Amino acid sequence: MILQIIPINNYVSISNDYTVESILLKNLQNLIILHIKYKRRGDTAKLRLTAVRTNKPEHTMDKTVISNFLKDIELFKELDDEELAYLTEIVKIREYKTDEMVFSENNPRKRIYIVYEGRIELFKRSPTGQDKRLASFSKLDFLGEGALMDNYPHATSARVKEPTTVFTIDREDFREQSKAMPELAYKVLSGAARVIGRPYC
Repeated sequence: MILQIIPINNYVSISNDYTVESILLKNLQNLIILHIKYKRRGDTAKLRLTAVRTNKPEHTMDKTVISNFLKDIELFKELDDEELAYLTEIVKIREYKTDEMVFSENNPRKRIYIVYEGRIELFKRSPTGQDKRLASFSKLDFLGEGALMDNYPHATSARVKEPTTVFTIDREDFREQSKAMPELAYKVLSGAARVIGRPYC
């Protein structure tokens, strides 16, 4: 976890001439407030405030859990354990809040999304601005598989309907990994070709 110190209000620097009377720490989401009460002999107690902003830690998960989950995905069922382990190395984990966009129509496809938990709705916006629901994706579903083949634009948009966790595989990472294990790429791309005709993603 990375900490960034942000001075809010410093009367003077605290040195050995000062006595710290109390330290109060408050954690407000990713902002920690330090209340340090200090004084010098004969002085009125003063307050030094410092904020410590913490960057949100990257979501991590045991690779065995990821590998076992991928076994049940239609796209990866032909992979053996060694190939699954290779694929797991390039899997990233993303978390989305309700109503957050996953991707938007006409934006280049960059990665495949595999739903670990939650729900994603696929929709297309009409010229009049109306959203037409096309499909709903939940656990074990995947979307955006065409990104593994090319960077053509998305034909649709995807929006999260409830807090959702997805595994993603970026096209560039997949291509780089494929150089070391071309059989893996052949199996995955063959699987993607079988479903690429879906009228979305």
